[in-house]
Amino acid sequence: MEAAIKLLVENGLHATPMSALAKAANTGMSTIYNYFSTKEILINTIYVVIKHKEEALLSTSVSMRPVKTQFEHYYALGIEFYL
Repeated sequence: MEAAIKLLVENGLHATPMSALAKAANTGMSTIYNYFSTKEILINTIYVVIKHKEEALLSTSVSMRPVKTQFEHYYALGIEFYL
């Protein structure tokens, strides 16, 4: 999935064939298709994984701090996460 994310960011969805993903992941096409039968399933899986990581990151509790501190905390976490 890391190889897929890297290629998708660099090339875009339509310019990233499954064969390029297999090559970047140093694996065969059959291995890719064993895990992800279509590119759509791969994209959906990447989305779900990112959302779970995002939720875990943002679930850190700072609710007892002032609102400004909470905002700064979540803002910094968001920037770091997406970079």
